[in-house]
Amino acid sequence: MAGFKDYLPLLRKYLELLKRTLGSDLISMCVFGGVVRNEVSEGSDIDLLLVIKGLPPDIGSRIEAVWDARRALRHTQAYKELRRRGLLTAISEVILTPEEVKNIHQYFSTYVLKV
Repeated sequence: MAGFKDYLPLLRKYLELLKRTLGSDLISMCVFGGVVRNEVSEGSDIDLLLVIKGLPPDIGSRIEAVWDARRALRHTQAYKELRRRGLLTAISEVILTPEEVKNIHQYFSTYVLKV
């Protein structure tokens, strides 16, 4: 079963691309879910929390903010290697501002925060 170490090259590359695209507006990238727990299964995705300064309120614009980095990631060796091995490469991002992270209880249930 694939786990975090298998995805580390891809995650590092994506972070590099996000830094290049967003500059100092990128505050952090957090990995969570099955990849971190080493519980990747068929149909899983790579769960990320991106904290970015100066985001517009609408989700479409937030996705656009990271789109160039996501598209560039598909052309990297790290991405191609995971695909060659038959491992998942789909990324699911939660994109929040630092202010929203301070009030994260509005976005996630208390149960999830306690896990």
